Amino acid sequence: QHSPWAAYSEELSFQTFAGSLLTLFEVGLLARWTLVMDAAVLVTGKASMVYFFAFRIIVAIVYIPIFVGFIVEGFVTSNARVELDFQRHLAHREDKKRQKQQERAAARAAGMSASDIALGIDDEDEEQERFKMVLKRKNSDVNYAT
Repeated sequence: QHSPWAAYSEELSFQTFAGSLLTLFEVGLLARWTLVMDAAVLVTGKASMVYFFAFRIIVAIVYIPIFVGFIVEGFVTSNARVELDFQRHLAHREDKKRQKQQERAAARAAGMSASDIALGIDDEDEEQERFKMVLKRKNSDVNYAT
């Protein structure tokens, strides 16, 4: 009579160190953990049940929340950096815009023609296109994260 363990006995075993790590990793993720526990109980006795339940509780209460916390913290830090870069870009863009307006006002005061002043418009259009691309990228990054 075949037990369900027979199909997995090669990949889920405690005979090598690497095999033990893989088996405990799968037990920690709830993958076939009852299968491993039942096989261990058949081989070593009911006392091994205590080990598997204790292992599951420790993994579920301690290790998984720590792991998830690291992932969330990394995401929050990355998002904060992107937001800071975006705010710097906005501030730089506003400074450039203000500077161009001051240059135009000074040019008008100096009596320059409208066509001479309009030469700077191409640069502003190009800057606005770049800004729109950055804004699209920021919005798409936010959409992927949610």
